Amino acid sequence: LFSWRFLRAAALGLAIVVTGLYPLYAAERRAVASHERTPQAIHSGSASVLAYLQFPRGTALAGVLPDWTRPVGRRSLYPGALTCVLAVLGAVTGRRSHGRRLNVFAALLFSLALFLSFGTRWEVAGVTPYALTAERFLPGFAQLRSPYRAALFVQLVLTACAGLGLHWLVQTGPALRSQLMAAGATLCVALSLAEVSV
Repeated sequence: LFSWRFLRAAALGLAIVVTGLYPLYAAERRAVASHERTPQAIHSGSASVLAYLQFPRGTALAGVLPDWTRPVGRRSLYPGALTCVLAVLGAVTGRRSHGRRLNVFAALLFSLALFLSFGTRWEVAGVTPYALTAERFLPGFAQLRSPYRAALFVQLVLTACAGLGLHWLVQTGPALRSQLMAAGATLCVALSLAEVSV
């Protein structure tokens, strides 16, 4: 899966990052030694599955799922249905055109960012994985007020994969029937406009 050349480059990059971040890590440990974020503050700043499904406030579709959106409140991390569809298409087709490494990297980054964004809201049989891993072993996460900000990386991965999916559609468009492409393009545009219209 990974060549020696890749592993050497990864080790060198990791060494550079560790060397550069160690002074910040030491300063951060001193700064937070006397400060501890309350569990309730971390919990309220964590994302939920419903936050990823909630339409942004003010859009035309914001009231379509009132039972889902009501408990979430002001926070919306909804990436868009079209982005998700294109991202899945990009992940499927990108493996053939860009190799397996890109898919593995995207899947790992997506999973890690999604896990961190859930923070302490995600519990499994009464156990909070975030508290047992990130808060315990990653510096600063015990004082992190808003774990949901990791959703930025979730949406970056989706956007990158959606770009691959859109690229595949453009490349294979001439090979498909023009009527099918026209109907698909019309549906995509209509869905996009419906999601962002106010």
